[in-house]
Amino acid sequence: MLVMTNGDVYNCCWQDRPIGNMNHASAWDIWNSTTLQEIR
Repeated sequence: MLVMTNGDVYNCCWQDRPIGNMNHASAWDIWNSTTLQEIR
């Protein structure tokens, strides 16, 4: 996971859209989100 200074979280550095934001959800919630479960 790549976390930007504004809290945006990306699965990889080449993604164009964030998969979550650390200001609105915990790392645990983002890691276990439906989006990342489908990617894994």
